[in-house]
Amino acid sequence: MLDGPAPERTAQAVFEAILAGASFEEVDSTVRRLAPEEFGILLCTLCMVRDEVAGVNAERAHTMETLLGEHCRDYVHGKRNCATDQRARLFPSA
Repeated sequence: MLDGPAPERTAQAVFEAILAGASFEEVDSTVRRLAPEEFGILLCTLCMVRDEVAGVNAERAHTMETLLGEHCRDYVHGKRNCATDQRARLFPSA
């Protein structure tokens, strides 16, 4: 799905493809080829919006969760354990 030229292999392109309904299988090979910075941006973005997306579309949230489970060392068994999440729990918004 996203095997085109390099501009299509960005965090934004993968994110948009997921929101448009692409499956894990359709985007995983592209995710694996993202530059390290793009890879990190994508995983953190997916993690931040996954719960909100789940409220609207369970299938797309499942794709996000599968990608996180496969590629993010701080997302284990559906639980976040990264520094960003730990800071959010320490300083919840009012």
